[in-house]
Amino acid sequence: MKLPIKCPACNDFMMTEYKGVYSIVKRCFKHLNHQIEIKANELDDEIFRISVCLTSRGPVASWAIWHVLSEELRIHRSGEGIIDTLGVALPYFEPDLSNYPKLLDKLKTYMVFS
Repeated sequence: MKLPIKCPACNDFMMTEYKGVYSIVKRCFKHLNHQIEIKANELDDEIFRISVCLTSRGPVASWAIWHVLSEELRIHRSGEGIIDTLGVALPYFEPDLSNYPKLLDKLKTYMVFS
């Protein structure tokens, strides 16, 4: 999977940030209805991590994070005083970011039955 230029959910241009020497981070945080972060190797634009925000209440947020290379999917919480290093493992599937509400529903269903 290659790094997109535009957000798959809203088709706006994603903000680009270079992290260190070897990785690129693309973010779409412009809209209130979705937050997406995609990380890739700078050399070949190959995606290695996809993060989507499930809920954000004040300073605490829940994120679904796909580790593409190891085919792992985990739900993590972040925020004030919360340190969630392992998260909750879910069965891995390829995320379809083009239909963001459907993706969130699928994640919620996986969370209920896992």
